[in-house]
Amino acid sequence: MNLCNLAPDLQEELLFLKPYFSGRAPITEREIRPIAAEPNWEKQRRLFAKLAGSAKLSDR
Repeated sequence: MNLCNLAPDLQEELLFLKPYFSGRAPITEREIRPIAAEPNWEKQRRLFAKLAGSAKLSDR
């Protein structure tokens, strides 16, 4: 339930990720947990951007 603590725009990005059909998910809940634990939304956005960059989500 801590994922509800994510900044609203990050929640939306996660909801609208492109579906994947094979292999590993580009972003996992486990990777998002530490970001959701950060109370500052600006820091969340920076952490998410770093994660999204490493997950190659630049085509979103």
